[in-house]
This record gives sequence, C-alpha cells and structure tokens, in this order.
Amino acid sequence: MKEYRRKKIVLIKWFFGEPRTGGDKVFQEIFRALKESDNFQVTMIEPFFKVTQGSPYAIRFIKFAIFRLYSNLLAQFLIKKGVIVYTGSNAGNFQYQQPPSIGKNKDKFNAISSIFNLVIKVIDNLSIFNRKSIILAIYNSKFTMLKYRIADAKFHIVIYPGLLPEIPKVIFNEKEDIIITISRIDPDKSLENLLEIIPNGDENHYIIGYLADKQYAEFLQKNLKNSHFIFNATDKQRNDLLRRAKILIHPAMYEAAGIVFMEAMSYGVIPIAHNSGGAPEIVPKQYLYDSLAEAREKIKKYLSEYNETHFNELRREASRFLISKFHESIESAFTECFIKN
Repeated sequence: MKEYRRKKIVLIKWFFGEPRTGGDKVFQEIFRALKESDNFQVTMIEPFFKVTQGSPYAIRFIKFAIFRLYSNLLAQFLIKKGVIVYTGSNAGNFQYQQPPSIGKNKDKFNAISSIFNLVIKVIDNLSIFNRKSIILAIYNSKFTMLKYRIADAKFHIVIYPGLLPEIPKVIFNEKEDIIITISRIDPDKSLENLLEIIPNGDENHYIIGYLADKQYAEFLQKNLKNSHFIFNATDKQRNDLLRRAKILIHPAMYEAAGIVFMEAMSYGVIPIAHNSGGAPEIVPKQYLYDSLAEAREKIKKYLSEYNETHFNELRREASRFLISKFHESIESAFTECFIKN
C-alpha cells in the first residue's frame, strides 16, 4: 500500500517515563500493533516534561496538568486535519477504556488526589469545549463497556488486554506453597484488604509491585509483619516468584480487567480474585470470592488441593490472552472502523 494512502494515527502518551502499570503497557502495545499494520502511519507524541518519582507532588501535578491541556488542544487540531488521535482522555476520536480501580481508603493516604482529579476534569471540559469526537471506543472488558460506555461513539468493541508474549515454560514440580500479590503499591488497589485475608501477613506471602505511594507502603509493612515486600521488582524477580507460586491473591474489587490474572494463569498460578468488575470474564468461577473471609478460605483450600490438573488447565486458559491475538484484534478494529467505513 502506498504511503499517501495510509491513514494517519497519532497516539499521545499520557504517562511519564517507562510503562509501570498495565494501562501504560496496553498503550505501548496499541502503538506496536498499529505500527506493524500496512494500513496506518503511526506517530507517538511523548510528554515534553520529565517527571521523577521523588519530585514533589505539586511539581508533578503542574507538569501533568500542562501536558494534559496541550494534548487535548493538539488532539482537536489534528482531528480537524483528518488524523485519528488517542490521548487517554476523550479529547481524541479513539479511546481504549480501561478505568482504574478506586480503593476505599484512597483519600486517607492521598488527600490531594480528589483535588487533582477535579482540576483535570475542568481542564478536559474547557480544552475539549464539550466536543464529542469519539468514533471508535474499545473496552478492556464487558464490565467496562457496560459501566463506562461512551454513548456518542459510533463503534463499540471489547478487546481484553492480553499482553502475554507466550505461555512460559514452567515445570509443575517447581511449585511451592507460595502466595503472591502483584500490584502497584497504591491505595487504588485496596491492598489493606490483605489485613483481613492474611492477618499479620504470612512468611510464604510476597507482595511485589511498583512503589507508587511510600506512606501507603509503610502502613502495609507495619501491619503485614510476616509478609515479604519487593518494591519495583525486576522482571527476573517477578518471574521467579510466578514460576514457584501456587496462589495469587488479588484484594481489589471491581478490577476492570486484570492483566495480572492472565499473567498468573500462564504460570499455572491460581488467581483468587473478587467476584466483581471484569474478573469473572477472565478468572474461572471456582477461584472467585464474594467476601474477604471466603478469600481466606479459598487460599487454604487451593494451597492444599493444588495439583497438576489446576496447573495445566490454567495455562490453557491463559492462551486466550496472547499478545499476538491482542495485536490482531486492535489492527482489525481500526481497519474496520477507519478504513472500510
């Protein structure tokens, strides 16, 4: 296909630095999926600020707000030129909906968040001028499409954020009585629920993830005395624990999709997840819980009953979420929406 016939796409990166969260990684894979297509000419625009984890909240807030205003105005300009634009907000004409988990104690640990969200909402409303530009809305689960549906979009589709490069080579005999929690260390993820699921922690329990909130991390360490914490774990540390673990306990409710469930299953790890949000669409129903007490009981049950059948069935289930399938689905949705129609 000749260059001049390729549809132009601009993806405006909303996060600073390397991808730390599932949403960040999904953005990168959307870019790669479209970059590989012969139908599109894709450009990524990165933030013109550098933001480090140690910088003051006020500085990070100001930089993010400035870039948000810039990206919204730029999106409106590009759309008028016939470009497909994704901003992470509704300023573009394509949106991948992946709402965050909202922890019940978020304001207790990060009071500035409510102010931040209000200011960003004002910036979005003013800079978009209430224009409804979304043509294609893709959702990371049926739950997200039902609860966060973009009413004015012309096309709606669910594409689960499967980011598994392959089903890893793991041996059943390597499994130990290890319980892991993989999560961004942030009140959004309701990690304080672990205090009821695993009171005082457990010497076989590991919490690994990106350290987003130091105060929250200190609170967890103080109360989960026997659990092991590995902040900002390397891929090797993470994969080694997944290789040996039997159980993943996920304490958050209303997780929209849960990339970590898919990753755990690919290693033959049983994901114990709350029966809400998008989890029932991904996790086999026998591993879902409705109360924290039930989560505690299911950990005990499956630690003792775990066998090679669980191991093999979970890995087969995970094959639905290979990254190659995600790329194909994204490319197909864009072609159907913006080229054929």
